[in-house]
Amino acid sequence: MTASRFSWLARLSRSFAWPERPLVFAPEWLALTGMAGIDILWAKAIGFHLIAGWHDLKMPALVLASALALRCFSFLRAALAAELLGMWLVMAAVFQFLSYLCMASSGPLVDSTLQSVDRMLGFDWLAGFHLVQAHPKILWLLNQLYNSFTWQTLYFCVLMGLMNRVGRMRELVWVIFLCTVITDLGAMLFPVLGPFHEFDLKGNGDFLPDVEHLISRHNLSFALAEMKGVVQFPSFHTIMALAFIYGFRKLGPVSYAVTLANVAMLVSVPFIGGHYLTDMLGGAAVFVAVALGVRWAGRFAIREAPASWLAPAADTPV
Repeated sequence: MTASRFSWLARLSRSFAWPERPLVFAPEWLALTGMAGIDILWAKAIGFHLIAGWHDLKMPALVLASALALRCFSFLRAALAAELLGMWLVMAAVFQFLSYLCMASSGPLVDSTLQSVDRMLGFDWLAGFHLVQAHPKILWLLNQLYNSFTWQTLYFCVLMGLMNRVGRMRELVWVIFLCTVITDLGAMLFPVLGPFHEFDLKGNGDFLPDVEHLISRHNLSFALAEMKGVVQFPSFHTIMALAFIYGFRKLGPVSYAVTLANVAMLVSVPFIGGHYLTDMLGGAAVFVAVALGVRWAGRFAIREAPASWLAPAADTPV
């Protein structure tokens, strides 16, 4: 028993090798580091104080340490999944911070304009809200779907990592990265409080106190762990739903299930997330423009770049 155990440890130690490329997504990490630097400089310029500690860093640090360890022992696909998950955790924090900075730097509210567009489109938000509230089972389902992105993200990282779909992973990272920058800046240029505020349903919008605090520009001190989604226009939830439908494409039954869940989730965006229909249309427009741009840029890069630069990202966007 003991000899067998030591034999296993010996084989494991012989398999250890420091990887030539500890990070597969080096360009993405570099871009994310740049965004973090912009956050810090922006916060200093407007007097924004971010409260963050080790408890905010331990989860991404643990995931990234696991990715490095897996790569050292040549569990390359598991390492790939872990690195992407770690990047997603860091990206969420960086862009959550950015969204608060954008709202703290925003101009006049445009709720009345977006409401006018909704009315012009024939969308009665209040009637839809009361219809959903009158059906508890539907309300419960929409809540579950609205909050499903954590599980979808985890599943995407694991599935794409195990399938070694580096190109697909890289493509979706850039789509989400660029869409998030645009939506955060959109919130700064077109700030709104949303239907929960306009129809006096503030108990449904736990993000409203933060938004009102941010646009007041007084005592801008927030804890990273307590930050919420404060971007209304364009709708980031709409972007994420479309992004996962796109990211899981051409995978048979998995694609059908993800598409069905996210199409149903889109129904929840106005009434669970407190969005105007205009927010969703804006989010959809941002996603389509960015996805087409990233797809075009990815094909060009794969065609023009030397093979050594692409390794190990052998798969192309499909």
